[in-house]
Amino acid sequence: MSDNLVLRLARHRLQEYADDAELMRQHAEAVECRDCEEFLQAGIDTFRFLRTAEELLREADWRGLHPMTPETREALHFLYAAWVEPCEDTKCWIRILSERGFKPDNADEFNRVSDEAHELLERSDWQRRATHARVLASAGTAAG
Repeated sequence: MSDNLVLRLARHRLQEYADDAELMRQHAEAVECRDCEEFLQAGIDTFRFLRTAEELLREADWRGLHPMTPETREALHFLYAAWVEPCEDTKCWIRILSERGFKPDNADEFNRVSDEAHELLERSDWQRRATHARVLASAGTAAG
């Protein structure tokens, strides 16, 4: 009888341990989701700051307070490009967590600002190429 009682107690303790291990796994996933949310929020906040900085620079140019130089445009382009760089890895992290049932609360907002940043870069690239083409065309006209 004591063997049976000891074995039952051992099984009971083993079950508690297994339950605790599952709880720890779930806790680790929840903590990872929270870490991801914090990272996403830092990215969202940084993007908003970049947008505000660009708007202020454009307003200062429009008001004649400070010109929007080609160097400033290039710096903004570089900052947006640097912001976009980790986006694919970040979206992969969001996908992995979502597949596990732990979608970050701010994932949709991050995806929206990521799309906006990509659109800004595409527009900037197009404008840079158009400016370059105009310069080349005017140089060709002046030479001809």
